[in-house]
Amino acid sequence: HRKGFISQLNYTKGIKCKFLYFCVRFCRFFVNNINEEISFMDKQNRFDGGDDSCSKDLACKSFFSLNERFADLLNGGFYYGQQRILAHELREVDTELGVQVKGSSVWRRRDLMKGHCKGDSMDLVGVEFQSTVDMIMPLRTMVYDALTYQKAYDLYNRICPVMTMCLYTGDRKWNGHRTLHKMKEIDCEKSEYVPDYPVYVV
Repeated sequence: HRKGFISQLNYTKGIKCKFLYFCVRFCRFFVNNINEEISFMDKQNRFDGGDDSCSKDLACKSFFSLNERFADLLNGGFYYGQQRILAHELREVDTELGVQVKGSSVWRRRDLMKGHCKGDSMDLVGVEFQSTVDMIMPLRTMVYDALTYQKAYDLYNRICPVMTMCLYTGDRKWNGHRTLHKMKEIDCEKSEYVPDYPVYVV
């Protein structure tokens, strides 16, 4: 039994080591390539008189617009490196979102969004690029997702699952809120009746 336990422990350690190795390689690859995009965008942005955060977000949008890179980002961020999303399964979708309520319009634009088609089903996956910490990111994500659900229902007359990732490229640690409940203290009596909404920061 002891021998079996030790071999199982070594196997588990091996899996963890492989996972950590993948994470390091994954981060290094994207950081190196994104930095090249950012340096190019910075030069162009300084020439045009823009700000740095805008150039970083544009560089990320440009870099991850390729299906292969987008799929790698999602597999690494959501599925711990498992190849659950393949590049050829991704489809371009409109990033413009809007809805009219009693004569008023609400419009938003996703940084990047693609449809993941597998068989007859389609998921919608959005990525928001943040070079600065946004303290209301859960609220923003909730609005983006709600508008995405509505638009998909209007187009396809069905509910398409929506996933959103926030890719943070800032220099300091993310200290923003990660759930809607964390943005405001909610009484214990009310918390079960007030839906929470998380944001997945990578």
